[in-house]
Amino acid sequence: MLGLLAAAMSFTAAAVQAQGAESAGGKRTVAGQVLTSTAMPEIRLTFDRKFKYAGTQHFLLYGVADAEQYFFVDAATSGAVRRLYWVQFEAYVPGNTFTYDYKISQHVDIAGFDFLTDARMNNWDGPPARPDSDSARAKTFLESRGYHLSGDVRDQRLVHLIGNDRRNELLIIYEEFAGPRESGRELTKLLKRARESLTVMPSGDSLTGRRPE
Repeated sequence: MLGLLAAAMSFTAAAVQAQGAESAGGKRTVAGQVLTSTAMPEIRLTFDRKFKYAGTQHFLLYGVADAEQYFFVDAATSGAVRRLYWVQFEAYVPGNTFTYDYKISQHVDIAGFDFLTDARMNNWDGPPARPDSDSARAKTFLESRGYHLSGDVRDQRLVHLIGNDRRNELLIIYEEFAGPRESGRELTKLLKRARESLTVMPSGDSLTGRRPE
């Protein structure tokens, strides 16, 4: 996920919301509970049936990076979100020299993919610091689909950097909406819960017999 840039930059956006639709470049598809990417990286993500596919959108982030977001949501009948997975494929566009750099020390291996990971408390209330940020776009998109996001949340972030040039990344955020009496003490258990409802495997491994994780 990009950090804040010093100057506001122009952007364009195009949403693709139909289940099973291909990504703009034809690299990614959703079928039922399964999100498959055939490049950057080659990976298949399978989500527990409690999570409903809410759609995808594609946009230019801050004018410098191509971003695709996919959402799988566990919500009440009222639309109030209880948990969600937010998956983002991101790549810097030609014409700049930016690279992804995270100050995260913890690593976790999932099905052979190295992920940087951290956990933190966030809050969905109030106006966003930047209306053109990926998080602001995520909230706007989900609200347009009838979901409601508010209050304190616990986020587990998983970041997979792709290639030696570090100009492509896969970001997976698992989010739980915290009750009024809950606190950051729950963060120590969040990674375990994030992995319980998500199965990861290379997208070409359905024929090789490799075990998913």
